[in-house]
Amino acid sequence: MIHLPATPHLQQHYYFYHTSFFTPDSFYPLHDHDFCEFFIVLQGKLRHIFNGKTAVYEPGTICFLRPGDTHELHCAPGSVQVRIMNCNVLTDEVRRLFRDIAGSGHMALEDCIQQISPKSQIRKQAIMEDAEEILHSTDETLKKARLKLLLGNILLLLIAASGFAADSAPEWLRSARTAMRKPENYRLGLKRFVELSGRTQEHLCRAMRRYYSETPQQWLTEVRLEAVFDRLLRQGGDISMTAFEAGFRNLSWFRRAFRQRYGVTPKTIRKKG
Repeated sequence: MIHLPATPHLQQHYYFYHTSFFTPDSFYPLHDHDFCEFFIVLQGKLRHIFNGKTAVYEPGTICFLRPGDTHELHCAPGSVQVRIMNCNVLTDEVRRLFRDIAGSGHMALEDCIQQISPKSQIRKQAIMEDAEEILHSTDETLKKARLKLLLGNILLLLIAASGFAADSAPEWLRSARTAMRKPENYRLGLKRFVELSGRTQEHLCRAMRRYYSETPQQWLTEVRLEAVFDRLLRQGGDISMTAFEAGFRNLSWFRRAFRQRYGVTPKTIRKKG
C-alpha cells in the first residue's frame, strides 16, 4: 500500500487540489495519507474501495477522508470515464474549521459520516458548480478562500446528516459498549475499550460523559461488578479468583466497591447463591 505524507506545499498553503480522471484502464491504487482529503464526483460513476468496503458513487457524491483511512479509486463498470475534483487539506485546518462550525459542544470530527450524496438536487448542483468554478478559476488570490468555503459547506452537510442528538449516543459508542460486556474484553480494561471505540481516550471520555454521565472507568467497574455478582450468585466459588478473572487487580478496592454498589459483601452474595 502507498503512504502519502503531507507535502511542503500542503504544509505551507493548507490546501492542494486537482482534477483526477479514471477510465476502465486506469485507477489509483490503494493508499492512505497523513492529511485529510475530500473529493466530489463531477462526471461518470466512481467505484470507491474505502476502508475495505466497495461502493459506486454517482455524480454529486462527496467523500471525506481522515488521516489513516485507506482507499482505492476506479472507473465503475459501465462508465467510459469518471472525473472528480480532489482536495488535500492539512488536518489542523480541517479541525479549526470544524470547531468553528460545530461550536464548543461534544461533537467531534470522528463522529461524522464520511460520504454523502445531497438529497436536494439544488444543494448537490451548487456543490458541483462551486467545485467546477475553483477548478477553472484563474484568480489565485481567491482560491484558498473558495476552497475553505467549499470545505465548510461539505462539513456542514456531513454534520447535519450525522444524526447528532443530545439523547442519542453515536453508533461507534453503542457498539463499543456492547462489545465491552464480553468477558474477553472487559477483563482487559480501559485500553481495550479505547481500541474497540476507534477513538482516542480523551474522545471516549467526553462521549461517555455526554451520553451516559459517567467516565469509561466508572462504567467498566460497573460491568465487572455485575459479572462478579452474577457469577457468585449462580456458581459460588472463590471470591478473590472471581474478582481477578473479571479484571480487578486490587482486591481491597474491589471489596469496597462491591459493598458500596450492592450494600453487602461478596461473601453474603455467595451464601445466597
